[in-house]
Amino acid sequence: MYSTVFREQRGLINYEDIMDILAEVSNVQKYLENEALKILLFGNPDLTVWQCRQLVFKYGETLNQKDLQGRKLFVRMVMLLDSRDVI
Repeated sequence: MYSTVFREQRGLINYEDIMDILAEVSNVQKYLENEALKILLFGNPDLTVWQCRQLVFKYGETLNQKDLQGRKLFVRMVMLLDSRDVI
């Protein structure tokens, strides 16, 4: 069901970039319900660099200290933005 939506994403960060991390998560729905993450993955593909960066950091602020997978996801998104020379 989600694969069709993910393949249509053309933004700076897409599901395929972070699929390996989400595959390790027992409750993916918890992450997909996060507002900032939903916008990054499924939202407007025309987000500006600044908007995308702000959403990644907004997602990072929602993380629990014990949420290892969420923290991995945050670091991956920052690395993706950095590797694309947009931060």
